[in-house]
Amino acid sequence: MVQFHSGGDDYCPTKECEGLGENIGGNPADGFILAWRDDVFRKSEEGEKRIYSILFDKETGKAVRDEETGEMVVASEIHLKNDGQIIINNRHDLNITVVGNCNLKAANTKIETQKANITATDSVNIISPLTNLGNGGNKIARLGDEIEVKITSGSSAGTYKGKITSAGTNTSI
Repeated sequence: MVQFHSGGDDYCPTKECEGLGENIGGNPADGFILAWRDDVFRKSEEGEKRIYSILFDKETGKAVRDEETGEMVVASEIHLKNDGQIIINNRHDLNITVVGNCNLKAANTKIETQKANITATDSVNIISPLTNLGNGGNKIARLGDEIEVKITSGSSAGTYKGKITSAGTNTSI
């Protein structure tokens, strides 16, 4: 079998893949695949689509097979579920490159990770009526906040009130 394209898909079957195909009018440019078998068991529900790639051993040039089942091991997969979920399973790093702007809009967004880094060449802006920077620590004082200072001894002993009148130039909350 050779590489083929259909409906936005691009699939290059493994050399071990078995398939049944034909050319319309004997023209190789008008080829089509009726069916193929690649020894990967995936059970999708009605209306779902799975796009996956096979894990290859670079030394042998062959697909990696599960020792117990004998099926080919999937390297990465995108599962478009019939309830609207999109599940991405990947064996290594997931790199997403967007040429233009990237906009993420959701009712709620939750990120769970061991460590997170944000790198920006200009600035990082958080636009929100309330910004929570964690819990369990001390409160953060902001420009304009009222403060109270208690001096317990000496000639200046007493309680004094005021406002924060200056703040850092690179950080604002």
